[in-house]
Amino acid sequence: MAEIKTVPTRHGNMQIYDDDYYIGRSLDLYGEYSPDEAALFAKLVRPGFTVLDVGANLGALSLPLAELVGKDGRVYAYEPQPENFTLLRENCAGRDNIVIESVALGDEDGHTRVTTIEQFSSGKNYGGAIVGKGDRIVELRKLDSFAWNRVDFIKIDVEGAEENVLTGAAETIARFRPILYVEDHPERGPHNSLLRMIWKLGYKIWAHVPPLFSPQNFNDSTTNVFPNIVNYNVLCLPKEIARRVREQCSPRHVPDQVFEIAEVPRTLSGKVLEVPVKRILMGTPVEKAASRDSLANPASLDYFVEMAKTL
Repeated sequence: MAEIKTVPTRHGNMQIYDDDYYIGRSLDLYGEYSPDEAALFAKLVRPGFTVLDVGANLGALSLPLAELVGKDGRVYAYEPQPENFTLLRENCAGRDNIVIESVALGDEDGHTRVTTIEQFSSGKNYGGAIVGKGDRIVELRKLDSFAWNRVDFIKIDVEGAEENVLTGAAETIARFRPILYVEDHPERGPHNSLLRMIWKLGYKIWAHVPPLFSPQNFNDSTTNVFPNIVNYNVLCLPKEIARRVREQCSPRHVPDQVFEIAEVPRTLSGKVLEVPVKRILMGTPVEKAASRDSLANPASLDYFVEMAKTL
């Protein structure tokens, strides 16, 4: 049976399950979870924003979002899995700008099922609870059924049910045109129904594939227990915003195409190889652009070598 422990993090003390393989383990070892996501949010979320964190788990990203929106903003954190919600409630205690809801979000109002932590096998990923399966019955609601005055940013990480959430939020999205940050599992493929749905909602889409480990972590740990493990997400901006960026800034800020890659090339210390990749795509032989011996995964450059042949 999982035991609860309290660990210091970048965003204050947090409660975790001691056998939670990804989120809990990251908070325990590094004092933060997926810091590159939090860094991206810091570029997008402003004081006073209303943010919806759909699939908040134990609040690992709800807390940095709450810090960004400030005292005049609000983060609404939704987590249907009962044991995760227990930790979410404890971790958000005392934060007046976070509203927590123990409901599942989808494409209709009613009830659905979720797994309990007892139903996870060894090597537990408590962030992998699936809505629609399991022994626990929970409330199910559409985002459109809430009375919103504003919505600026929606983060969705619901283990494959993202399309259902978006369907139930169609009116909210059409009215407020928020920034969307959505998990996109790689097994869906590069031109999947989720991306087509987001495109039809009037959004431009960029892939964001952050690693779980950062060498600049809060605990200054140099040990990467998650080699080559990343989160697969997409950042989605309303096309009218992307159009204004192109017209008022420079076309180079808005890419014409987005490519999904299996892995971001990094050095052994975790640094992203941006310049070497650019040189490879411009025709520089890979052996002159970068030393494969200095890479965490030398094969991560192969994709770009093959792409360069088509340019």
